[in-house]
Amino acid sequence: MESDRQLSESQEIQTGGQSTDNNIILIKIKELYTQLSTQILSKRLTKKLSKRFIYTIRLLKYFESIYKLVKICLRDENASVIKNAMEKVNENINQFDTFNDTPEPWGLFFQDNATPQMEGLEELHNIIFFYLAIIMFSVSWVFISIIINFVRSYISNKYINHGTLVELIWTITPALILILIAFPSFKVLYLMDEVIDPSLVIFGEGHQWYWNYQYTDFTNRDKDAIEFDSYIIPESDLEKGRLRMLEVDNRSVIPELTHTRFVVSGSDVIHSYACPSLGIKSDAYPGRLNQSSVYLNREGTYFGQCSEICGILHSSMPIGIQSVNLPKFLYWLFSIA
Repeated sequence: MESDRQLSESQEIQTGGQSTDNNIILIKIKELYTQLSTQILSKRLTKKLSKRFIYTIRLLKYFESIYKLVKICLRDENASVIKNAMEKVNENINQFDTFNDTPEPWGLFFQDNATPQMEGLEELHNIIFFYLAIIMFSVSWVFISIIINFVRSYISNKYINHGTLVELIWTITPALILILIAFPSFKVLYLMDEVIDPSLVIFGEGHQWYWNYQYTDFTNRDKDAIEFDSYIIPESDLEKGRLRMLEVDNRSVIPELTHTRFVVSGSDVIHSYACPSLGIKSDAYPGRLNQSSVYLNREGTYFGQCSEICGILHSSMPIGIQSVNLPKFLYWLFSIA
């Protein structure tokens, strides 16, 4: 009897210790969740237009789902409840893999980049915007200070002709800012101009008002280069969920993680081959060739438009580019050859 009593006491101590550990885990997770939510909600008004705020909200949902999952597991719920909680966690994780590759109504930011050159352009934009913010606040402070201090007094002194220190400041400071902007700008410029020996070449020719693509590295059954036309899908033929003025009947398909060269030209008037997510914008001149290098980091569907006024239907020649893995690309080539 004594041994049974000691055994039961030891089990109660172990159970009590386990429940204490479980409570500590729950308290820590809850504190983390509360702290994160407080920081997010306090910055909601200042970041409501920012994509980072949307990303942080997704992060908050992710932490919330993890907290619920741990809480359910520690309560020893049945398998179905735990499975539903894990599916909720996976659903919130998958939200981090979504990308914005299409224009949005009243959009204020770039589309998500898919190539190194577009990533470099975004970084250059952020650097220049930082200097512009400093200049704006500095000039605004000087302007407001002058208004406040001299609104009721006259600035007149016939003996004041020059201010050497001030002149040095407003001459040297802009020069230094231009130098700081020039170095990253030249770096991105030369990186975009550098065309590495490509594994795939695609020739795109602009017509009024459609694009013609030729895969010169591959031939069809007639021993001719694979070629097809890409027209806009009329609004009356659009399927539900498709994008108006951006969808085409034949997309240009390229493999991911492959150095690809786009060679563009025009057959009648000047066109411009532009795709924001890829950082491409090449003018297509009749009788001339222009080129852009692309290295896609991920799969996806990217949209662009002709960026040079080329006639009455200039807005009706969109660009559709789809990135797939290599086996899917080879299957697509086989299907159209």
